[in-house]
Amino acid sequence: MSTLYDTLVHTKNPANVIQYSTITNARNQQCSVIELQNGDWLCVWSYYFDAITDASNSEIWARKSTNKGVSWGNAYQIIPIAGGTGGLRHPSLYQKADGDIVMLVGLEATDHLSAQIMQYISDDNGDTFTVVGSIYATSDYESPDYITLASNRIFKTQTGRLLFPFHIPTTDAHYSNTGIMVSRVIYSDNEGTDWSVSATIMGVSTPALEQLLAEPCIVQLPNATLLCTMRTRSGYVRISTSTDNGATWSNPPTKSATLALSNSMHSTAYVNGKLIAIGNRVEGATINGVGARIHQDLWKSEDLGSTWTFVKNITDKSGVYVFAEPIIKEKASSIIVFYDQYPPSGAEQDLIFQEVNFSEF
Repeated sequence: MSTLYDTLVHTKNPANVIQYSTITNARNQQCSVIELQNGDWLCVWSYYFDAITDASNSEIWARKSTNKGVSWGNAYQIIPIAGGTGGLRHPSLYQKADGDIVMLVGLEATDHLSAQIMQYISDDNGDTFTVVGSIYATSDYESPDYITLASNRIFKTQTGRLLFPFHIPTTDAHYSNTGIMVSRVIYSDNEGTDWSVSATIMGVSTPALEQLLAEPCIVQLPNATLLCTMRTRSGYVRISTSTDNGATWSNPPTKSATLALSNSMHSTAYVNGKLIAIGNRVEGATINGVGARIHQDLWKSEDLGSTWTFVKNITDKSGVYVFAEPIIKEKASSIIVFYDQYPPSGAEQDLIFQEVNFSEF
């Protein structure tokens, strides 16, 4: 375990560590962060039970900050999950005009053959959540395989429509380079009371590394065009566009002309007049190799994702792995990147955040 890791995590829980683990493999990851109407920040994440892997039951925990992340209140459980399921994963938050908070989260079955997107609601500013019900089930549509969500993905368009993108493994070999993933979008015009499924199933029929479309993320341009960016295991970004407010999408997604990301996890945003992307990079291995996810890299594109330029590595934690999709929160002149980290031993996993000024990209 690195000295830097010890300094960050095991000495008084510094301000930029939102939650840290104290037992082996108690993973804190997959967070969603929103600023509430009263100015507080609410952060929710998946908390995995003690196990040798993260293929175990998980709950949803939360924490609040009353000073824009300078310090955080106590962590608290908001949704427990009983045994017999794969747990609740990848929460996404949205606060409605009336103040109620919508949370979408994936519910996976232990057999990995069925899954649902569950909706919860809070009417007390995120202190407690109650279940609304299932808003999407894979068995109702194109595949019986399970849904793989990414966190913090509820996007509000210029018209107020809510969009929620996700990807679905269509074969049980989705974690290998022989699997296929497609992306879908659901949308709501009444702040989550009702949801519809977009007419387009986004997929590609090229070699396996390009068939793995993951972590779809939606941004909107000033002219109202929507872009849905997706990571592939080839290291290139795929992008679909929508000009009808997310009801339909261009398909197959266009492949970027230059390498943009690694083989694991990504998030994008349209910030300061350009498209930016942040994703994990493997240390000491090829783009498709297996190795330690040491780096969290920042890329930018000034031609809407066709070509990408590497900007900087935003983490400097030698000997500490970073994992799970980074979450980008835009401020007046900076972005805040939420992600999690763990030591090479894999013992504990900790949820932290870091600020990057616009001047840096």
